[in-house]
This record gives sequence, C-alpha cells and structure tokens, in this order.
Amino acid sequence: MFVDVDLDGAEDLFATNGHVMLHPRDSALLQCPLLFHNRAGRRMVNVANSAGAYFTTGHMGRGAAVGDFDGDADADVIVSHTNEPVALLINETQAQSQPLSIRLIGISSNRDAIGATAILTTTRRTLLRQVKGGGSYLSTSTRELVWGLLSDEEPMSLSLHWPGGKRIELPWNLKSGRVTIRETSQGEALDIVDAPKCY
Repeated sequence: MFVDVDLDGAEDLFATNGHVMLHPRDSALLQCPLLFHNRAGRRMVNVANSAGAYFTTGHMGRGAAVGDFDGDADADVIVSHTNEPVALLINETQAQSQPLSIRLIGISSNRDAIGATAILTTTRRTLLRQVKGGGSYLSTSTRELVWGLLSDEEPMSLSLHWPGGKRIELPWNLKSGRVTIRETSQGEALDIVDAPKCY
C-alpha cells in the first residue's frame, strides 16, 4: 500500500508478506515485510532493514491498514497475521513537514466519497490523492487524503473531482492542518466544515 511515511509529498510503498502454502516444500512460510522509500519520484529504495525490528523478522502477513493511531499527524500501519498477534507499527520517522489532511464527505456522491480525486498544485509540483474503498486483504485504511509539503513549497490550488463527475477548482493556501470538505447537493460550491489547527 502507498503511504507517505516521511511526509515529503512522495508516497512510499509498504508491503506485508507471508507465503500461503507449503509448496514448493523448501519455501518459507514466514517472510519479511518490505518498505520502499520514494526518492522524489525518481526511484524506490528498499529501506526495510533500517525501519525497525519488525521488518527484519519473518511473518505470515495478511492484511494492513494505514491511519494516525497515535495522534501525532503521521501515518502509522497496523498489520494482521496468521497465527501471530496484530502488529501496530508506530511511525517514528523524522517528518519533512506537518501534513495537510482533507476528509471529503459526499452528498450527491457516496457518503465516503470513494472514487473522489483531489489534486493539490503547489509552487513545485502537482500531487494527486484518491479516496479508495479497497486496499489490503480484509482491511481498510483511513479515508483522509494526506499531503506533506516541503519547507520551500507553498500550495496554490486544490482541484476536487467527485465520483459523479463534478469538478471544482479552489484557490488553496492552507499548508497543514485537518480539514473536512462536504460536497454540496448542486456541486457548484463546497461547504468547508472545519479547519482546526491540530498539530
């Protein structure tokens, strides 16, 4: 699953592993999870060996979900296994920034806004996030869309594409914090429910 571990705006890749069968007979059931760091969109580098003890031991991983479980504004991961307790991986990575987190609520669209796309344009790049309904096996992650912006990067606009086909362009200057945006029934405007500064 894609998750911006260090909040630099480039989504990293986490994968839980574990074989499901004993065939071939010499294959290991327990396998190490993987964590690939996205190096500015140019390449992915496996950093699992430096990510903590969990990543250096084998597991029969099955499902995984992302959320801010400890309330410090970065993404943590919870992993389910076969014949092993659930593992909660608390993210202690030195974050590049404080995140901007947006929760979309559908009115004409489905309530969770599954399928909605949000495109944040900044002074340096364009960052796309999508509300997903699926994910890892028997798991679901938080539906918040999260961006981490660099210190010399400023947001300029936010483009929302709702599942029903409505598109809205907004001027945007909020760099961090949590915001909930509710779709209006007509779709011409948005109702910004709250924008608390909580980190």
